[in-house]
Amino acid sequence: MWKSGKSMRVVFRVGSNRNIGVGHVARTSVLAKELMNRGAVIWFICTKETLPTLHLFMPDATILTIDNAGNEQQDATLTIEAIESLNIKPDWLVVDNYSLGKDWESALQSYTRKLMVIDDLARHHECDLLLDQNYVEDYTERYSNKIPAICQTLLGPEFALLRPDFARYRQQCIPSHIPPERLFVCFGGSDPDDMTGIALNAIIQSSVRNSVVDIVVGPAYQHLYSLQAKASQHSNWHIHHDISDPERLMSQADLAIGAGGTMTWERCALGLPSLVIGIAENQEASCKYLHAKEVIYYIGKKASIDAPAILTAIEKLVGSDSKLNRLSKNCLNLVDSKGAERVTDELGNNAYVEK
Repeated sequence: MWKSGKSMRVVFRVGSNRNIGVGHVARTSVLAKELMNRGAVIWFICTKETLPTLHLFMPDATILTIDNAGNEQQDATLTIEAIESLNIKPDWLVVDNYSLGKDWESALQSYTRKLMVIDDLARHHECDLLLDQNYVEDYTERYSNKIPAICQTLLGPEFALLRPDFARYRQQCIPSHIPPERLFVCFGGSDPDDMTGIALNAIIQSSVRNSVVDIVVGPAYQHLYSLQAKASQHSNWHIHHDISDPERLMSQADLAIGAGGTMTWERCALGLPSLVIGIAENQEASCKYLHAKEVIYYIGKKASIDAPAILTAIEKLVGSDSKLNRLSKNCLNLVDSKGAERVTDELGNNAYVEK
């Protein structure tokens, strides 16, 4: 409950598919649960394509499904119909969907008291609150002249939406072993190009080949059988399929190999040094900047990366104790695991402030 004494009513419009992965659903579910813990009433609106992923992250959520639309205008019409079926005017409509932009937001303004956008792409928006948790060179300025003057901004990793367990494991983390004794490998929920398998081929040839390797793959990973066959030849490899608590494994690891995006902030929260490969175009700028700031060790976009490239990077990284220590320290300084609390505070404080 907030100062107003009212229970906020919040509707989420979120999307996911095999190409963009599950990150949008993952981070909105974190925010939704934090809101619910404070007494908010939550609804989700999504297409049938997103429904299975949303059920994984929010099994008890009230979900309204709409048809796939051919364009923003059609999606806006379907979303309006879904909201009207609730017979309420939400205090907040939160949208996290790359397919929906300024025109969609303008169409929905009359059907919600306030509108919040979660974005990564520095697009133009028509909203009251904008969250972009990315850390790029111009992150405090890149929405200048792209949002209304009244729009508040929450920019940077201090607003990264992480599950509460990250804060708990952060307190329990022990200093990493150098050289690494335990590795954490994960490239998100789908990994259609099997960067997981490519990374494991590099590890086999590396100086850390005898380390324990925790391999985390999501529900949409399509190479599970070949991975299981490969892992059967390595007793120190452990496959974790579709697990709910990867933070537990991250907290035990000494080095991670994985993708950019949301998992970057998860690894940072636990001070886990990471060798990172960009798996989406929108990760490139942030990964390069984080590398320059010695927060991650970035080796490039997936299209240009093969096992020999990963092997070379592994040897460079594990051969420098000081580098690993700097990465861990800088990670902890950048992300403190309290982003969801901060964002929820802003939603509560501004829900009933007139425009």
